[in-house]
Amino acid sequence: MVEADLLRTIRDAARVFGWIDHHDEQSVQLDRFYDPVKKAWRSRKRKAISSRGFPDLVLVRRKRPWQDVRGGVRLLFLELKRDLGPEGGESHAKLTPEQLEWREALEAIDAPGVRYMLVRPADLDRVLEILETGR
Repeated sequence: MVEADLLRTIRDAARVFGWIDHHDEQSVQLDRFYDPVKKAWRSRKRKAISSRGFPDLVLVRRKRPWQDVRGGVRLLFLELKRDLGPEGGESHAKLTPEQLEWREALEAIDAPGVRYMLVRPADLDRVLEILETGR
């Protein structure tokens, strides 16, 4: 399972179970500027990227009237990675230094209901359980 499929599966399940989500897409923006040499307006592409290393997906569990969400997970930060493969070593499947920094900071939050998880396809059942039960 590739990361995009993992993301789509988790987002779909989250909506079903009453969570709202945020995922930053890396996008391309156009900057317009005046070129004095050519005496004309020009455009140049620029990647718009959120803070480097920030988790791929942030989920917030909305309270439903029939749910008792006390003591459960209410805010979930997910860093999604594809499988490491048989050699255990594709570099894009490892955390970058910036991702490690965010992981450390988020895991240090001492607040009930806040959780950070590194998620690979093998962890999908656990994530779905948290989304369904909040535990």
